Amino acid sequence: MEDSNTQLEFNGGIFSKAIKAGKRTYYIDVRSTKNKDMYITICESKKIYLEGHERPVFDKRKIHLYKEDFDKFAESLLEAINHVKVNHPDVFNSDVRYRNHQPYRGEESDNNNSI
Repeated sequence: MEDSNTQLEFNGGIFSKAIKAGKRTYYIDVRSTKNKDMYITICESKKIYLEGHERPVFDKRKIHLYKEDFDKFAESLLEAINHVKVNHPDVFNSDVRYRNHQPYRGEESDNNNSI
C-alpha cells in the first residue's frame, strides 16, 4: 500500500516520485536526454513567505545525477544514512516514523554500518 506522503507516476516511460516532508517536498525524476541517456534529478522545494508578497514562493534546489554515478551515489547515500543510524541512534529512536524501520538494502538488522 502506498504511503500517503508519496506519489508515484509513470508517464511515457518517465518515473516521478514526490515525497512530502513537513514544509518541504522532494521530487525524484528519471529523465532522458536527446541521445536516450538516462539521468535522475532530485529537487527540494520549500514554501517560503517573503515580506511584501501576497502569496508564498517556492525555494527550489536541484541536482542532476548521471547514470555513470548512480551506483556510487546510492552506495554513499546508504553509507551516510547507516552512519547516522549507528552513531546517532537517538535521531531515529526519537522519531516515530523510524521505530518500525526495516533495514535498507545492504544494511544488516543489527544496525552495523556495512553496505
